[in-house]
Amino acid sequence: MKVKKRINNIKAVCVNWLAKVEREPIFILGNHKSGTTAIAALLSQAANLPVTLDLTRAIPDAALQLRLKYGLQSFDSFIKSYQLEFSRKIIKEPILTAFSKELKQYFPSAQFVYIVRDPRDNIRSILNRLKIPGNLNAIDVFAFKEVQNTKVWSLAFDTSWLGEIPNGYIDSLSRKWNIFTEYYKRDSHILVRYEDFKNNKENTIYTLAEKLGLPRFNSITDKVNVQYQPKGCNKLSWIDFFGEENLLHIENTCMHKMRYFGYNPSL
Repeated sequence: MKVKKRINNIKAVCVNWLAKVEREPIFILGNHKSGTTAIAALLSQAANLPVTLDLTRAIPDAALQLRLKYGLQSFDSFIKSYQLEFSRKIIKEPILTAFSKELKQYFPSAQFVYIVRDPRDNIRSILNRLKIPGNLNAIDVFAFKEVQNTKVWSLAFDTSWLGEIPNGYIDSLSRKWNIFTEYYKRDSHILVRYEDFKNNKENTIYTLAEKLGLPRFNSITDKVNVQYQPKGCNKLSWIDFFGEENLLHIENTCMHKMRYFGYNPSL
């Protein structure tokens, strides 16, 4: 078993080394659980282009983002470590949102798409994914099995590495939503609101392809309802899921940018 694993690792290194980095990629960025996977996958199918849906080989490396942020690993070495993933025309990876400035410098001919989702739905979806309640005052994120299994999720609850000190898990997720939308505004990405995509998936993808100057090779009519990520539970209303205090905190923290994107407060 160990020999087989070692052989597979050697094969993976060789395939990665032989891959040629795409110099004019399209990056699909945005917060986790904001619809980035579905939009990237459907765009790939509509335009008949290869796609990377997450840097899956990087998931076990929980410290990768911190090394890049604090200059402990060069961006060039990071790209070379994942040449295979960066060899495809469309690249979707939420963690790259924090490094959009570096991406623009490394890929001056790249195009960028930012997916935004109402922070109340977005944060609820993240917590559903991790099986964490939304109405608590404080939590130890490592007490939850999903975070224990995939430790990189812990960075979603600590925005100090992004320049803001959080006060609790709801505050951290709210601040992260704000920070990522600031990156969008700073870098002038093409914007897609998840709610608009959800209302008319096919038209949203074709319109996006046109904005990106992509040909439309394939119909995606029979693919728009494919579930690309585990579906969250949205049966509970925002106030029932978060409680009044936490919901109010999200809305107060994100208010200015919520209004910018057309999301209205509920309280």
